[in-house]
Amino acid sequence: MPTCSSCQDADPTRVSSWPNSPGNGWFARVERARERFHAASSLEPAQLHRLRIGLKDLRYAVEFFAPLLGHKTVRAYLERLTQAQTTLGYLQDLEVARGRLEIWAQEAPSLSLAAGFVLGWHGPRYSNLRSRVLEETRPVLWGHVPW
Repeated sequence: MPTCSSCQDADPTRVSSWPNSPGNGWFARVERARERFHAASSLEPAQLHRLRIGLKDLRYAVEFFAPLLGHKTVRAYLERLTQAQTTLGYLQDLEVARGRLEIWAQEAPSLSLAAGFVLGWHGPRYSNLRSRVLEETRPVLWGHVPW
């Protein structure tokens, strides 16, 4: 329980009510991630990657302060957060691979067929995930949070 004079009137069961507390830091991270979410509505790879970084920042903060929160609630929230981050990571990995395969195919035209095969193999999954990633991420940023 906090002992500082500015925290004496705070409700210790609500971490977010403490001045300059981890909870307030979480809200700032959620707000930044929400801004990045809106920017990612274009589905541009660079914006999706920025959203992923914002979610990673939020996840690290939640993991660090998880002992202060209810275990089940935090675990469920982290699972949703991690899933969104994993999907965005896959999309970013494919975007990086696409760029590299394009360069390699230009440098060595004999690789064009192989590059096309690899991208074609991943194309349907990439398209599917890209089309639904924001709807699956929305509950993480606007749904129930553990603080």
